[in-house]
Amino acid sequence: MKSKTIFLSAAVVTVALLGGCTVGPDYERPDDLPVTGAFRDAENLPSAESIANKPWWEIFHDEELVTLIDEGLQNNLDLKEAVARIAEADALLMQADSYFWPTLGANLNNTPVPRTPSYNHTIDTSYTATGNVSWEIDIWGKYRRGSEAARAQLLRTEYGLRATTSTLVANIAQAWFQLRMLREQESILKETIASQRHSMELMKIKFDGEIASELEYRQSESLLASTEAQLPTVYRNIGITENALSVLLGRIPGSIKAPSDSGQVSLPDIPVGLPSELLERRPDVMAAEQNLVQANANVGYAKSLFFPSIGLTGALGIWSGNLEGLVKDNFSEIVSIGPTVTQTVFAGGRLYGNYKATQARHEQILVQYRSSVLTALREVADGLNDMKNYRDEMDKQQIRLNATDSVLRLTRIRYKGDIIDYMDVLDAERQKLSAEMDLSASKYGYNAAFIRLYKALGGGWNPHEDYAKTQNPESADKSNAE
Repeated sequence: MKSKTIFLSAAVVTVALLGGCTVGPDYERPDDLPVTGAFRDAENLPSAESIANKPWWEIFHDEELVTLIDEGLQNNLDLKEAVARIAEADALLMQADSYFWPTLGANLNNTPVPRTPSYNHTIDTSYTATGNVSWEIDIWGKYRRGSEAARAQLLRTEYGLRATTSTLVANIAQAWFQLRMLREQESILKETIASQRHSMELMKIKFDGEIASELEYRQSESLLASTEAQLPTVYRNIGITENALSVLLGRIPGSIKAPSDSGQVSLPDIPVGLPSELLERRPDVMAAEQNLVQANANVGYAKSLFFPSIGLTGALGIWSGNLEGLVKDNFSEIVSIGPTVTQTVFAGGRLYGNYKATQARHEQILVQYRSSVLTALREVADGLNDMKNYRDEMDKQQIRLNATDSVLRLTRIRYKGDIIDYMDVLDAERQKLSAEMDLSASKYGYNAAFIRLYKALGGGWNPHEDYAKTQNPESADKSNAE
């Protein structure tokens, strides 16, 4: 009888290995995604490798900015949280894969046994010590689908870390360029204020000497006050930007060392590659796809619950009428091995409802994935459009500044020749200040647009060096030193 049981168990295992299948649909990427052709407004761009494939330290030729980004990658709290999510997903994958292995256990228990004759109303106790094993054979792929879902979740969290890294790099760079603009505007205002104060003091002397009218003096005083009133706004924005940048760097909000140069940063050409590359480059799109992979695997898992669970159980142990017998070889052996089959016959629609719910969730996530692809395409198109128009705006603002500078110079000459009123000089000074401030804002707009485009193309993270350094800074520093 024992040999028959062992033979039957072996036959079950053989059938499982030879005839096992994985129910549910295997994942296939949707083949109708709108990623053919080229990006809008990319016709005149160089057809080279996308700038997103270049690491950020080669994109931003600014040592101060590169140093800040390095600090942010080491200390930013959002990154630390993303790394912790990866550790959680890795543990969940380990848990999912554990179902492929047998479960081993051991127990020691006692069982009351009535004495004979029963009228004594006393009870003896028997003791059993056993080791047991149980193993559910994954014939229908239930655990394979569970492992597939857990692996997709792990990949999604890894891509989430990359997306967080990309966003962090872009936000630090954008805050840095904004700080450069504000510092430049602060310098412009201070220089203008010094010039206007000198003019007002000269006008005061002329007014006291009855060479100039009170109107001219008050006009120069009003212009100076108007210019000085712009400084608090710049200082307020500097404080806000420094606080935001400090938090991105993992610091307590505080001041940031002023940029050593407030001029225009040299940015590289902007080849953007093909839209299809976004599917393999944009970490948020890749995370969305892994979410779809997980949802697809969950459909298969839910479907596998309709089928019977087939497994093997076994037990090996000893039995004795007293506890001392277990220790002194006064016991009987217990051996049990055989297959188990469990099938849910009726559950009130619970399994079917669960299966339909996973299908509906899969459809929702499929729509979300398509939406993420369209959003990525839109962000690239917006970035290209912004850069093109900000470049044109910068050119026009530079022409405007050159013109207002000439107007101011000529106006002062004409005023000294008593050809025009002093009001014309003040108006020319206002126009030049406005042109300088607007050109500074246009330069920042162009830099910010470049950063948004770089991020939209999937730039800002490195799949090897930067990613490993973010996860384990100590080992990365050690390898760099070697």
